[in-house]
Amino acid sequence: MATLIISLVFILLTTTSFSKRLRTKYLLQIAYSGSVEKESELNQVLKKYCRKLHLVNLKNVGMEGELEAFYHISLRNKKKNAEFVRVLNQLDFVTTVNIFFEEEESGSPTTF
Repeated sequence: MATLIISLVFILLTTTSFSKRLRTKYLLQIAYSGSVEKESELNQVLKKYCRKLHLVNLKNVGMEGELEAFYHISLRNKKKNAEFVRVLNQLDFVTTVNIFFEEEESGSPTTF
């Protein structure tokens, strides 16, 4: 009987999001003038602040090599999102930075 109860508790805990932390996802929009050196510097900042980073879209928006990139990101520390935006804006080749809240990911299936 004890084995049955323990098994049921184990199944319950693994099928719910009891042990999983919520991770907040954001959409990062950044416009910058591109070169290999500048992209390397940008990637260093992104890796410092982002736990997960996925390039969704990259487009050329000007004649002078201006690029606009969209990333799905999860921040390492969501309390530092303002600092993250400030650091990106301080890069001399970055012209625009926007960060949009997307969703919270708990790892459990979404129910409708």
